[in-house]
Amino acid sequence: MARSWSRQPTALPTFRYSKTNSKADLRKLPLFERKALLKKIVAGTDVQFSESFEVDGREMYRHACKAGLEGVVSKVRDSRYPTGRSR
Repeated sequence: MARSWSRQPTALPTFRYSKTNSKADLRKLPLFERKALLKKIVAGTDVQFSESFEVDGREMYRHACKAGLEGVVSKVRDSRYPTGRSR
């Protein structure tokens, strides 16, 4: 039985943003500024924006476990987007 892909709901979680259509490089901006720009861009679309929570890491981990979440991504609020490979 063939399935139509167009009938399958798709989630595209979005949490990273480094360039605009004008090719402006946003990597030097702090994470919270890049996320604010991304939130504006995806507003009113079907793209799912991943919100940030400024809470204690242990508290967030406990909540994620209780909610049955797959995992947690932790970032430093003021961090810049590094260029090149990480170790």
